Amino acid sequence: MSTGSHTSIRPFTPDDADRVATLLTARADSPNRVTGGIAGADVLRELELRRTVAFFVAEDTSGDTTELYGTLGLFRTSGRRTTAPREVIADMFYLAPGRRGGTATGRLFAAALESVFDAGYDVLRLTVDPANATAFSLYRRVGSVCLRHSVAGADGNVELVNHVPLVLRTVAPHLDDTARAALRAITSFGSVTAPRGTDLGEDLETVDGLSFVRYRLRFGGYAVDALVDPLHNLVDRAVVTDPGGSEHVLSLPIVPRPRMIASTSVEVTAGSIRATVDTRDGLLRMFDDRAGITGPLLTSTLPNLHADHLSGWRDSQPRTLDVQALGHTILVQERSENITLRARFEVSPDGVRRTYALDCVGDSRSEWQADLFDTIGLRHGTVDVGDGPALIASGVELRDSSEIPSAAVQLVPDVDPIWHDSSRGVVLRYNGIRGGGLVTGTLLAHRVEPGTQTIAVTVEASVPRPTALLPASPLVEAASPVEAVPNTTIALDAERGVLARWRRDGSRVLSTPWPRTSAIGPNPARSGGLWVTVEPGRTDRDHGIGWGAAQSTRWSLCGQWLEGHEGLLRWSARHHTDTSHDLLAVEADAHGSGDVVVWSTPTVARGARIGVRDGSGPENLLDLDRRFEIWTDELSVPTAAGVTLRIRNITGHDPEILVRATSSGLLVGCVTAASDVPALWEFDCTATASTLSLAG
Repeated sequence: MSTGSHTSIRPFTPDDADRVATLLTARADSPNRVTGGIAGADVLRELELRRTVAFFVAEDTSGDTTELYGTLGLFRTSGRRTTAPREVIADMFYLAPGRRGGTATGRLFAAALESVFDAGYDVLRLTVDPANATAFSLYRRVGSVCLRHSVAGADGNVELVNHVPLVLRTVAPHLDDTARAALRAITSFGSVTAPRGTDLGEDLETVDGLSFVRYRLRFGGYAVDALVDPLHNLVDRAVVTDPGGSEHVLSLPIVPRPRMIASTSVEVTAGSIRATVDTRDGLLRMFDDRAGITGPLLTSTLPNLHADHLSGWRDSQPRTLDVQALGHTILVQERSENITLRARFEVSPDGVRRTYALDCVGDSRSEWQADLFDTIGLRHGTVDVGDGPALIASGVELRDSSEIPSAAVQLVPDVDPIWHDSSRGVVLRYNGIRGGGLVTGTLLAHRVEPGTQTIAVTVEASVPRPTALLPASPLVEAASPVEAVPNTTIALDAERGVLARWRRDGSRVLSTPWPRTSAIGPNPARSGGLWVTVEPGRTDRDHGIGWGAAQSTRWSLCGQWLEGHEGLLRWSARHHTDTSHDLLAVEADAHGSGDVVVWSTPTVARGARIGVRDGSGPENLLDLDRRFEIWTDELSVPTAAGVTLRIRNITGHDPEILVRATSSGLLVGCVTAASDVPALWEFDCTATASTLSLAG
C-alpha cells in the first residue's frame, strides 16, 4: 500500500464495490460509464469476468470518513480485448474531478506497474479516447506507444502498449547493485521514460528491415536505451549509460522468435447458409446469401478455456485447436490441462446448430468460466428479449454496457431472443440459450456450463422488396462545383480536404470549427463540416467504422475533385440553391478494400428530433438528449438554419448511414463499400418539416 499526505493507494476489497460503482458511473466523463448506472454486484461480476490481476483504489483519508476517488485495474481481458501470455490490460482508470492534478495519478500507475512486474507480466495494454487530452498525455508520458490503428475505431478508443516492465526485467540482471537500488527507488514512472509526442504514427522505427519500438529510461543517474520487438515482446538490444557517461552494450541472450499461428478457415455450406470457423481462434461466422446484409449474420467466439488464450468480441488470442469439416458439420476440439472442450457446428439451410461439450476432471469443474460473445450482424431493426421489440440501436431504447459487460440487460428466463430487420426481410432466432445478457442491441454475452449445451440460431430471410428510392433530383445535375474559400456561403478548403462552411440565409447548415479545429466524440481535431475518409469497414471486427479522424495525407484540387492518399481517394462537392432548395451533391471515389465514408456534422435546431427510416418502413423520431448510435437508410435533420436537411444515397455499393449523437454534436457518416462505382450522396435542405423520400 502506498500512502502520502492524506492519499492512500491500496488494493480493492469487496467492501469497496458500491463506492467504485458510484464513482465510475456518476459523471459523463468516466471511460467506463453505463447509462443508468451500475451496482456494486456488477463491479464484483466484472472483476471476475475480466480475470483480474490487480485492482487499486485511491482514497482521501483526511476526513472523518475516507473518500474513494480513484481506480485503476489490471486484467487479462476487458471482454472487448484480450491479452497474450505475460500481458495485462490496464482499464477502469478514473479520478474524480478536482483530484487529477495531484500525485495520485502517478502513484496509481507506479503501483500498477510494480504489480505487473511482481506478478511476472511484461507488457501493459490500454485503450484511451484520443480526444481525452489529460488521459492521452498521461499514457504517452509513461512511455505507451501505438502499434496499430492510430485513430479511434468504432469503440471510440485507440490501443496503446507499454513495454517498460519488459525492458526493466530484461536489463535488471545486467545492472550493478547501485543501479538496481535506483530502480527499486522509483515511485513515479512519469519521470523515468522519455516523453512521447502526440503523433502516434512515429512510434515504430525500422532497423535492418524489422519494426521496433525504442525506449529511453532514466533513473538515479543511469540511462537505458532499448529496442523492443513488439511483435514478439522481446528486447532485441539495450545500452546502459552509467552516471559517469560510460556506455555498456548489454549481452542479451538470443531468444528464438515464437512461430506465429497462421489464420486459415474451414467452411461448410448448406443451401444459402455458409459457415466458417477460423482455425487460429475458433471464431464462427455465419452468412446467408439471401439476407442482403453486408458481412456475417452471426460472429461467435469460442468459449474461453485458458487465461492465456481468451477470446473477446474485438479480438482473440491464438489457440491450439483441432478443426475439421465432416459433411455439413464443423468439429472443433481444444484440450487444456484437465479440461477438454468440444464444439459441434451443424449447418443447415435454416441456420447453425451449436453444441458445446465440456469434459472436466477433478476440481476444475467448478472453476471453469466459459464466457463467449455473439455479435449479431443486423445493424437495422429490433431485438426482443422478452420485453417486446426494441430498436437495436445502441443507447436509444437499450443501454450500451460495452464498458462494463457484466451490467448487460439480462435475458428473460425461458424466452429466446429474436432479431428482426423488416426492411431487409431477415429474422434471426435463438433457441436453447441458458441465460446471458445484451451488452448492446447486437452483442450477446453468455456462458456455457460444464456438460453439454445446444444453441440453435435459425434464419428466416426473404428477398427484400427493392427500396423505392426517388430518382436523383434534377437539381443534382444542375449543381455547380463548390468554390474554394473565401466564399462566405459554401466553400471548400482544398488544403485540408474539407468543406469549410455551408450557410443558408446566413445561418449554418453544418457545424464547423473552420479555420480552427475542435473535437467531436473521440475525433480530437475535425476541421470542417464535411469531409471524406476510408475506413477498414463496418464489418471489420478489430476496428470497424471510426470517427472520421483526419488520416495523414496531402490533399490537392484537380478540376472539381479533391484528391488524397496519392490518388486512391477523391471526392467532389457540387451545390445548387433556389428559393425552395439548398442542395449539396457529394461524390466519393475510393479504390481498394474497406468503406468510404462521407462525414458531416449538421447543426440541430434547439429541442428538435431527427428522423430515421429503414427501407420503406415508418419514420422513427429520435431525441438528442443522450448519446446513441444508429444505422439507417435515410436521415432528416431540422437544422439551426431553419431548414430541414435530408440525406440520402443516389449511387454506391451497400449504402448505409451511421448516425452518432455525441455530447459535442451530431456526427453523420454516409457509408458505402469502396469499389469501382463512385458513391453519390444528396444533402438537400428544404423548408419542409419532414422530407424523407422513401415511398411507404
